[in-house]
Amino acid sequence: MIGKRALIYSCIIFLLAGCGANSTSLSPTAKPTLMPEATIGTLETVKIDKFSLSLLAPTSWKPPALTEDSIIISPSGTTDTSPAAGVLMFIIPDAANTLAKRITLSFNPEITDPAQQLALLLQAINVDQYRFSDPEKYEGAKYPAALVTGFAVDNQISIILMNAGNNRWIYVGLQAPEKYFKYYNSVVFQPVTNSIVVP
Repeated sequence: MIGKRALIYSCIIFLLAGCGANSTSLSPTAKPTLMPEATIGTLETVKIDKFSLSLLAPTSWKPPALTEDSIIISPSGTTDTSPAAGVLMFIIPDAANTLAKRITLSFNPEITDPAQQLALLLQAINVDQYRFSDPEKYEGAKYPAALVTGFAVDNQISIILMNAGNNRWIYVGLQAPEKYFKYYNSVVFQPVTNSIVVP
């Protein structure tokens, strides 16, 4: 089970980065995009019965690690979601229930707009040292979704919140060193996020 501090960082991880509706997402220093030494293999569909969900995952990475309420996809199979963990995707399949228990945030069933819900989530986390972009519409997912982006340590982080219907919200946090983020986003993060399906 992930502790509160790790969960909040993981939320921050993509919430993608200062929590505040008017904050901006600015890299501390501009870094060129580089391709990491370890490239990505093919992606294949993985069914995760525990969470009634399927998604793509890189075949050259370890299988997705499962915790009590989340899925972590990383090259090493770690369950560590700290800044030192490196490249990872942190997925909470039932964010409405999970986050309500961890950060005292209730998802209002009358709010169906992912950008509005994501803004409320950022306010609930309220960690001023992180700077996040304003929530914007995320295109490509199977469900309506919104995205924020930010930076922590040397990492670029993004948070995507999807409305899967019936008050089921899916949280996806993305983390990679800033210099590699565009690469991982293109070949892993976006394809995996866009493949997530729940019954």
